[in-house]
Amino acid sequence: MTEVSKEEADFAFFLYDLVPIKKEKRIELKLSKIVYTKFTIALEQIAKFEAGSITEFAQLLQKKLDAKRSGMSDIDNLENVVVE
Repeated sequence: MTEVSKEEADFAFFLYDLVPIKKEKRIELKLSKIVYTKFTIALEQIAKFEAGSITEFAQLLQKKLDAKRSGMSDIDNLENVVVE
């Protein structure tokens, strides 16, 4: 998605990540990035996006959550279900 400055933007996407808090043995949801964009740019991207299988998506999310819970370092090696 094409980013624009905050002043030019019509709206923003707030991207979050699950971050392990090892001392407390828990996972915390943290804001990782804010993407500012224009409405027309976002609408064009969303309109042409083809959704995949909800089952595969849910399984991928569960794998990532399980990996973060167990403290695996290769979490980024899991396949990405988003197809461009």
